[in-house]
Amino acid sequence: MSSCPALPEGFDFTDPDVNARRVPLPEFALLRRSAPVSWIPQPHGLAGFDDDGYWAVTRHADVKEASTRPEDFSSARNTSVIRFHPGMRRERIDAQRLMMLNMDPPEHTRVRRIVQRGFTPGRSAPWSRPCGSGPDGSSRPPGSTAAATSSPTSPANSPSRPSRNSSASPSTTGRRSSTGPTG
Repeated sequence: MSSCPALPEGFDFTDPDVNARRVPLPEFALLRRSAPVSWIPQPHGLAGFDDDGYWAVTRHADVKEASTRPEDFSSARNTSVIRFHPGMRRERIDAQRLMMLNMDPPEHTRVRRIVQRGFTPGRSAPWSRPCGSGPDGSSRPPGSTAAATSSPTSPANSPSRPSRNSSASPSTTGRRSSTGPTG
């Protein structure tokens, strides 16, 4: 297996070890300068796909062009997930096509027309308040009628409530358990 000549031998952008240590920005920059559309070889089936690698498209203009040619650069064929576990069964990969990101036209266009109705300025206005504020802009939770106070008996001053720097896990605060919501 020969490597892309612009990269160190065997370098793979989808390698979990590379991505755990750092974002491979220098390698992306190198490809953008020397080989902006490059085939990156991989051992057959490594990423869970029945192939020998992938195309790295690194310049904005080329990505934009590829996005207009789903017959050549399909999101549906192998999904937009860059690497699955090598033992992933094909039917599990194919199930990823249910996500809009992994659809090609005309299905993507049909679903996008439906979904975009929920993202108009009028529909998204209720989401634009600051995090942690209630529907009326206060710090009270929705449905609460009591004014927020910071008296010595309020939950904000309770010794069982962890501080920002506390090492208490969510399960010790009673908000969530390690297996999901508590109720």
